[in-house]
Amino acid sequence: MKKFLVLLLVLAALAPAFADDAKVLPKGVFRLSFVFASNAYDQVFDDNGDLIDNPTGEVTALALGTAIEFGVTDQITAAVQWTPAWVFSSSIEAVPDANANGLADLFLGAKIQVLGSNGLISNENLRFAFAPGLLLPLDDPDWAQEVANMMGGDEYKVQSPSIRAIGLGFRAYFDWVLSKMFFLNLYNQTIFYLPVTKIDSLSTYPTESEFAYGYKLTFEAEPHFDYSFSDKVSVSVGVPVTFTMTPDYEVDGVVVADSATSLLTASPSASVFVMAFMPFEFKAGYTLPILGQGTSAASTLVLQLKTFLKF
Repeated sequence: MKKFLVLLLVLAALAPAFADDAKVLPKGVFRLSFVFASNAYDQVFDDNGDLIDNPTGEVTALALGTAIEFGVTDQITAAVQWTPAWVFSSSIEAVPDANANGLADLFLGAKIQVLGSNGLISNENLRFAFAPGLLLPLDDPDWAQEVANMMGGDEYKVQSPSIRAIGLGFRAYFDWVLSKMFFLNLYNQTIFYLPVTKIDSLSTYPTESEFAYGYKLTFEAEPHFDYSFSDKVSVSVGVPVTFTMTPDYEVDGVVVADSATSLLTASPSASVFVMAFMPFEFKAGYTLPILGQGTSAASTLVLQLKTFLKF
């Protein structure tokens, strides 16, 4: 049962992180983002990295997210990102009444362009940005009520889409600009989680325990191509390759064996930017699992709309 519940934690990563590139917004510009993500898997990577059928059958989830960013100066962008904000529908084939719905974590941070054409250090061919940030958990399940729902034959939650621990860390962005139409983006997100005392779920640890998750690392490389049809319409294509990993976590000071995870994915995407009365960008992407350990082999469809406002 422990492994089953750990696998459900991948629902917290339905939509890719706002990896983005090393650019920042111009001063006074707001960017509003809206995200829809559809996630499904019926196979998992076991502790040896082998692909096997999921013991609980197919798991699916739908999520909505949003973000607001603001160009404080031409070098600094403040951001509040909630992606995916809300897992509003999920299902587990082997347990029809169970779900993993709920609220995901809120990211608060500021992105500073250190190197670039408008950076603190001017450079036309290289861009580097750094974003310290804070992850705030928002989900707080009432497990007593969920048990009552289960006993009463109603739908019930078996796991939160959030590990419900405060995270401290940073994001780093690096672009190597090879031409006007092509650049290579490298991205890293490093999050350290503070220990948290909680009830984990319905059945894994029914009493309050202290959980220490350690950290989560994300590394990404993306070749990125831009082409402008005119001053008002441009398209972009990218193929991010992403690696994420977490260590074995601890419960009340005891390491939970085989709880570490790792996952390598590829996420081809395409977007179109239109300079209209209200400029907007629409992006569609699909994430495919390549290699992993102790996690799901999930595929994710992501649709994203960004709108821009200047004040």
